[in-house]
Amino acid sequence: MNDIYLTFPGGKRVEATVGRHHIVTDQTLAHGGDDSAPEPFELFLASLATCAGLYVVSFCQTRGIPTDLVELVQHHELDASGQQGGERQLQTSYVGVYT
Repeated sequence: MNDIYLTFPGGKRVEATVGRHHIVTDQTLAHGGDDSAPEPFELFLASLATCAGLYVVSFCQTRGIPTDLVELVQHHELDASGQQGGERQLQTSYVGVYT
């Protein structure tokens, strides 16, 4: 497995290098950042969505189903208040959209 190298170029920005790929994160203005890149938690959710998307693409390719008109939408809700069971909870669902 590759190492992930982190740098801290200023403010709330954190940058990661994974192999030959570079990932930039920041915080929103409300969270003390410059809103110059997605927040790390947004990238975490996007990584889950792209895993689901890879499954859909592989499923369709194996069966000869075209994917050019398929969209997958990830919907998530975060209970940051802790009102549901005393802990932060994340609910995620996926909806296939055919255009």
